[in-house]
Amino acid sequence: MRHTNLFSLLAHCGLFAVCMLHLSTAQAQWATVDWTIAETLLAIDAPVSSVAQQSDYQEWVGEPHIPDSVTDMGLRTQPNLELLAQVPPEQTLISPMFAGLTPRLERIAPVTSFSLYSPAPILGRRCKP
Repeated sequence: MRHTNLFSLLAHCGLFAVCMLHLSTAQAQWATVDWTIAETLLAIDAPVSSVAQQSDYQEWVGEPHIPDSVTDMGLRTQPNLELLAQVPPEQTLISPMFAGLTPRLERIAPVTSFSLYSPAPILGRRCKP
């Protein structure tokens, strides 16, 4: 069962990385209010311009470290839209947990939502042959 969970996690991360690389350009800069997305972007060395609540990210997540060049966009649930608009990202990435922010964030840059976690429990699922 543990192998199924690990495989599912790797598949989700791999799919996310492929999507990110597909969207990527040399100039691309992404912003995110979601720490899981931030952690993934930083782990694959994607160009990140802004992450919300960086001091709390450092305390709760820690690694990978957010570079000093990345702007802190304020609270995850109330990002500083004026600050974000000063140097707008090419894309803002969110998870479904922050979907309520989409209308406000879309005024600055396109918003894409990624679900990195499956809503249904994976334990006990079996792949069909």
